[in-house]
Amino acid sequence: ITDQQAESLSRVEDLHLNGLTSISDQQAENLSNRSSLELNSLNSISDQQAENLSNIGWLELNGLTSLTDEQTESLSKVEYLYLNGLTSITDQQAVSLGKTGSLELRGLTSITDEQAKSLRKIPLGLVISDACYDVVSKYMKIGLTKASENKY
Repeated sequence: ITDQQAESLSRVEDLHLNGLTSISDQQAENLSNRSSLELNSLNSISDQQAENLSNIGWLELNGLTSLTDEQTESLSKVEYLYLNGLTSITDQQAVSLGKTGSLELRGLTSITDEQAKSLRKIPLGLVISDACYDVVSKYMKIGLTKASENKY
C-alpha cells in the first residue's frame, strides 16, 4: 500500500487490511482516524505507529508477537484492543493494558499474579487464553472470558 492509497482509505470508517505485513509511519497516521481497523498480518510496529494507531476505537493487531513497553502504553488508549498474537507480557505492559476498555489476549502462555491484578481493571471485558484463565480468574470475576469459550 502506498502513502497516497492509505490517505484515500482514511475516509473509510471500518477498514480490514489483514493482508498487509508492514506499514509506514505515514500510513499509520493516515489510517488512524476511524472507528475500526484490522491489521492482523502486521508482524511489527514502530513506536510512532503505535502512537498513531492509538486513536482508533477498535483495533486488531493479532499478528504482533511482541511489543515494547512504550508501544503498549500508546495502545492502551484504544477502547477495544485485540493482541491475540502476544505470547507473553511484562509487568509494565500489564499495567498499561489494564487501561484499555476491552482486551483480547488469546495467545498468552503464562501470566503472573501481579500481571493478572493489573488486567482486572479492564472495565468492558477481557478474553484470556485458557493457559492463563485460572490465574486471572482469582482476581477478576465479572467480564472475564476463557478464550475457548468465546468464539469470534
